[in-house]
Amino acid sequence: MKICTDCNIAAYKSFKAWALTQQHCKAIKVLCSNRRGKYLSGAFDKHLVVVGMTCRLTPHNTPQLDSMVEWLNCMLLEQVHALRYTSSLPKSLWGEVLRHTTWLKNWTAMCVLDGKTPFEALYS
Repeated sequence: MKICTDCNIAAYKSFKAWALTQQHCKAIKVLCSNRRGKYLSGAFDKHLVVVGMTCRLTPHNTPQLDSMVEWLNCMLLEQVHALRYTSSLPKSLWGEVLRHTTWLKNWTAMCVLDGKTPFEALYS
């Protein structure tokens, strides 16, 4: 399977523009990738140099090294299963349940954020 380098750069630029306009961050400084090929091209490396970013690569097939991402995915998936089971919703609505669990997470206070919700921490 051939990976479209221009598509990946365009998708990344689109995400970056969205993140900056939504005020999710002031700048993206580091790109983390698992060496699957999406961000491993000369063109993408040149783009990163131009915008002043670094790329942190984890070893291939080691998702455990992205511990926060893995923890969040597992936590959300467990909540999706629990909500679907207790509400008897059909499997076809798992996406809506995931959207709801993500909303709940963003509106629940966290110790790491000194009792603020992620939404409060993001938007002051």
